[in-house]
Amino acid sequence: MWQCSIRESALSTDGGKTWVKTKESAGSSGCIVAFADTKAGWIGNGTNFKKTADGGTIWEKLTLPEGVTGVVATALRTPKDGYLVDIKGNLHITKDGGETWTSHSLGLDNPEILNYSSGMFVMETPQAAVRFFDANNGLVVLGLSGETNMVALRTADGGKTWKKESLTGGLGKPYLSRDGKFLTLNVMNEGVTVLEYK
Repeated sequence: MWQCSIRESALSTDGGKTWVKTKESAGSSGCIVAFADTKAGWIGNGTNFKKTADGGTIWEKLTLPEGVTGVVATALRTPKDGYLVDIKGNLHITKDGGETWTSHSLGLDNPEILNYSSGMFVMETPQAAVRFFDANNGLVVLGLSGETNMVALRTADGGKTWKKESLTGGLGKPYLSRDGKFLTLNVMNEGVTVLEYK
């Protein structure tokens, strides 16, 4: 079974000016990474995810929700409050660092998310991003098969219901700022577009 790992990993506590090698490796090309702060984080791909509570020195297995066959996006709002979006178009929420999960559908007719792969050599990350700003308000951005632009889904009730919006800028790799005001979209052969929410 494929696992998301590299031979060595390093940790920076000064914004990347200096790096210290960690004892364990975690992460490589194609990995999905989410950190709540300088200590708590998740990293992985497909259905193989690890978590750290000490900034990456020690990693242990993150138990995913039952029935999840692939993960396309993750986010940590706090060290205990985490979110993941699966390939079937569901949002999964944990309030205890991944010990237990609740699930909600994103309400998508066609949840085929672009660039998802769980094969042996994964070089790309899915066209998906998720952020929650508090327990109720969240945003999911997806590149979906059949669409010409990214799709944004907003919730104000903790993921129970969603409002769909179409974005400009084409399809690409999304990154949401922590406050959700900026979306950076990397479109192949076209460069980077930054969209601002007002």
